[in-house]
Amino acid sequence: MQFYSTVKVPLRHDAPYAWYLRDAAEYNPNYRKKHLAELDDRLNAFLECLLANETWGDSVLPKIRMTDWGAVFTVAYVAIMTNNKSAFLQALEAVEKEQQSRELSDALCRADFKTIKPYLLEIAHHDNPWIQVAVIKVVGHHLNEVDRDWLLPHLNSESNAVRLSALKLIGDRGLVDYTDSVREHFDHEEASLRFQATYSGILLGIDGAYKSLLHFCFSDNPYLRKALGLVHHLHDISAIKRAIPRIHNGNFSLRIKAYNIAMAGLPDWVHILLEWMNYPEYAQLAGEAFCFITGADLDADDLILRDQKICEDHEIPLAQKRKLDPWTQAYEEDLPWPDPDAVATWWEANRQRFEWGTRYLAGRSVTEENLQQVMQDSTQPQRHQAELILRLLHIKAN
Repeated sequence: MQFYSTVKVPLRHDAPYAWYLRDAAEYNPNYRKKHLAELDDRLNAFLECLLANETWGDSVLPKIRMTDWGAVFTVAYVAIMTNNKSAFLQALEAVEKEQQSRELSDALCRADFKTIKPYLLEIAHHDNPWIQVAVIKVVGHHLNEVDRDWLLPHLNSESNAVRLSALKLIGDRGLVDYTDSVREHFDHEEASLRFQATYSGILLGIDGAYKSLLHFCFSDNPYLRKALGLVHHLHDISAIKRAIPRIHNGNFSLRIKAYNIAMAGLPDWVHILLEWMNYPEYAQLAGEAFCFITGADLDADDLILRDQKICEDHEIPLAQKRKLDPWTQAYEEDLPWPDPDAVATWWEANRQRFEWGTRYLAGRSVTEENLQQVMQDSTQPQRHQAELILRLLHIKAN
């Protein structure tokens, strides 16, 4: 039985949108592991409907608007699972930028390797660099061993996007055989390649990577936020205490300053976050940073400001202010508003649980056992940071 048009029309919009919601949730502090499972179930349900419809010979794929978020993922995945080569070509032709490359790689990673192998071989040497980027991600996901003769040319690609993807794969997979190739990029003229090589170098334990990282940590550059999300995990407490003021007292966005405090994880700086909660433009970010350190849940702990009208600025709307700051995150407008008084009361009641000069993530001191727990039940950014710290702890141990 084919789907009636009343079902097919929303399906061709809702399936791609379900991918978009799942993708956007990956680094959104409003989501936890259980929420991702719910979003995965929703996406799977839409995909099953599409696959059933394809089996019945009533394809929705040609009617999907390929410029929509999630369209490349949806069409590519269903095409792979139904061996629809013309639809797969439709998806490839729509890949023009990083987001669509990510959608293509997600589709290829979602199916088992035996199923996707013919499609992967077909695009392995595609002339579209964004498709090459997707291929590199898929190879890293599916294969236990990466062929050196295949990967090395990507490190010398004329496309920076392809080089970046190759460098990231090397770091993510811990491919120490490529240490020299990674180190060669520390001084590359292109900043994006220098930073990715540095990041991967840290994950590989390469000498000189830390020194290279410092160049990105205390100056206003496009990689500052990600650098701060790494460097504090490499420092001892005394070094962290010296590093925080370098950002806090510098000419940086307050969004960066709040993130810096969160990544450092020291309760010694919570009083600053409490102060910032009184400023409408930064209250939500201060609340996020506060929760990052203390593990408080503004919603569950009833710390949300109920009357948000008092935060409105009718002369310069908050949405307009956010557009002026390049460090504004996509999820920022969806963050809960902390009630400054309620949060201060909570802190007074709970601060004795925290020891000054000790790092905390999601309310737990940074130990391997606690980090494993954070990965199970904390917010997405907290989970990702816990995973990164665990990786670094294991590198240090070896």
